[in-house]
Amino acid sequence: MIKIYGVPLSPFVRKAIWALEYKGLEFDNEPTLPGDTSPAFRAISPLGKIPVLAHDDFTVPDTSVICRYIDRISPEPPRHVLISRY
Repeated sequence: MIKIYGVPLSPFVRKAIWALEYKGLEFDNEPTLPGDTSPAFRAISPLGKIPVLAHDDFTVPDTSVICRYIDRISPEPPRHVLISRY
């Protein structure tokens, strides 16, 4: 399962969420504020920035790279576009 760490108030988090929704991929949003100092979050985002995408044991802490990763795991054009839930 794909998880996005961050809050949709952030335009960067919204961009990652939109990319996932556009491709029709299922995901969970883990609300996380920027600068979270918890050891678990810092393990996946050493600088404490959001968003972070976690997919199985792989994590990506950068919006542009997240979007490229999404396109790599789902290269086909979407069959439908969902309306954002955020």
